[in-house]
Amino acid sequence: MSRTRIHTHSPEGSTPAQATAKERFALSIDEWCQAWGVGRNTAYNEIAKGELETIRIGGRRLVTLAQNDAYARRKEGAAR
Repeated sequence: MSRTRIHTHSPEGSTPAQATAKERFALSIDEWCQAWGVGRNTAYNEIAKGELETIRIGGRRLVTLAQNDAYARRKEGAAR
């Protein structure tokens, strides 16, 4: 599995906050919710149930791309 790197410089006309998920290793809870089309309550319920794993860096809770992929595989397997 190849990983892309987080850019340390901003492409012309953008800021680091505008980096896409493909350029990063992790998503904030709000970004994850937007990507999945669910609300924050659903995300935190999934975390509390142990369905969605996260990491904490400082005060931030993040979903790594690997954790997101594992979540998707579990949900796809449960839907079958």
